[in-house]
Amino acid sequence: MDNNDNNLISQIINIRGIVTGSNTLLIVFSIFLPLLIIIVVFFAAFGANFDSDGANTGRYSGNGVVCTESGFTIDKTSLTKNDFVEKLTTYASQNGMDSVFNEYAGNIYDKSKDKNINPELVIVRAIAESQGKSQTGNFNYWGINCSNTGGGKDCESFNSFMDGVDRFLELVSKYDSLSDLMMKYSFIGTYWYNPGSPGIGGCYYAKAIYGDNIPARVKSACQKDCTVGNTKNCIETTEQEQKDYSDWQVKTNMASIRKAVFGLEANDGVICSGSNGNLSTLTNYNLNRNGLNVLDRTLSNSEIQELNNYIDKEIKKAGYGTGAGVAAAGQSLIYWLESKGYFLQYYWGGGHPGYGDGNASFTFANPNWGTTRFGHDDNHSYRVYWGMDCSGFVSWATRTACKGNSFDSYSGEWRSKGTNISLSEAKPGDIMDKEGHVRLIIKNNGDGSIIAAEESGSNNGLVFTTYSSAGGYSIVSMEKWYSESCTLRT
Repeated sequence: MDNNDNNLISQIINIRGIVTGSNTLLIVFSIFLPLLIIIVVFFAAFGANFDSDGANTGRYSGNGVVCTESGFTIDKTSLTKNDFVEKLTTYASQNGMDSVFNEYAGNIYDKSKDKNINPELVIVRAIAESQGKSQTGNFNYWGINCSNTGGGKDCESFNSFMDGVDRFLELVSKYDSLSDLMMKYSFIGTYWYNPGSPGIGGCYYAKAIYGDNIPARVKSACQKDCTVGNTKNCIETTEQEQKDYSDWQVKTNMASIRKAVFGLEANDGVICSGSNGNLSTLTNYNLNRNGLNVLDRTLSNSEIQELNNYIDKEIKKAGYGTGAGVAAAGQSLIYWLESKGYFLQYYWGGGHPGYGDGNASFTFANPNWGTTRFGHDDNHSYRVYWGMDCSGFVSWATRTACKGNSFDSYSGEWRSKGTNISLSEAKPGDIMDKEGHVRLIIKNNGDGSIIAAEESGSNNGLVFTTYSSAGGYSIVSMEKWYSESCTLRT
């Protein structure tokens, strides 16, 4: 605890016609040359999200963040066509998959690459849905439009195997990441169905998702009498639980299939490093909290959803798993509360497990924030409202931007996670740390000063503050730790 308080698509314009005479040619040239210069300057200024050959970048590159791919991603494969065909046909033959996967292996690879989709995904989802065998609609190995309780009768059917592949690629192309895809493609269900089955999800998957650490809420839900058609006593799944299921699909289920078929390791796929000194969203700061009131009420469900969506959007802009993303988590929480006229009060122990916040993987909005508590000192009791303390806030921002795969740390402990640097070298997501207090660096102003976000204790609450010197704090670069330790939302 703390003692102190699109992908840019090149277009080729063919000008057809016969130019007869040098004057006409000169006129055309004089008109199009300035236009060409404008176009070149525009693209140079804003940049493409992909290298010229589309290699080793990924869909989240840009905004000063460089993302390289290392594993299972939605849009690229490390396999050559020959490797893909050889590994797929070997696996399909040994595991009784329908012969179409052998017959069209090369076509699958070519079609997927043309659509900027990872061809491995076509196979992995087919095995996950149907074991690569005809079980649903004609040539529909991917469960496309199959409801969980329809028994296959409502699935789409296709005239040929490659028509089914085309349809699957069309659906996948609408998403930027495997996690986003699986949130829609393989929904766990509205309720924690019990007893559950592979067809309707719910409690059937609880053990797979959480292992031996099934949350108490889920255990309770799975003891209810809840089945399709009998939902009177059902407990709804939360957005976080749906995300947990999506993550399990991507990082455990699909990753294990991918390894079995193609021999590729089950890692997360996209590694991002923030090379920018600032974030585009960081423009205005309320450094003195003028006009703001302490959050003295709980957020409604709709407000929690709105806040979670906003935090997620801002982290995506900066890059999940980066220092910039951690900074974006912190600044977006402050910004959103400010937009409602509030700030989050300092609360000793808040943001850490064992203080009403659940376990150490707690991320995004906390429904406890704003509830009434009472603090005590030697002279009197005083009213406080639930928030976070300084290290609880920094831990929360790190967990949120690292998709829960972080550590719960206290002031004085962050120095062991990174490298000491000067204040002028600080980047978003770096830390100001000393025994008793810790701050999250949000922006390097470029003039020797930085803006930090911190739960500053006393009556200050969660605020932005400008600092022009280290003032006894260690300035800790966290870039290497984020790149090695964060779980990324791919």
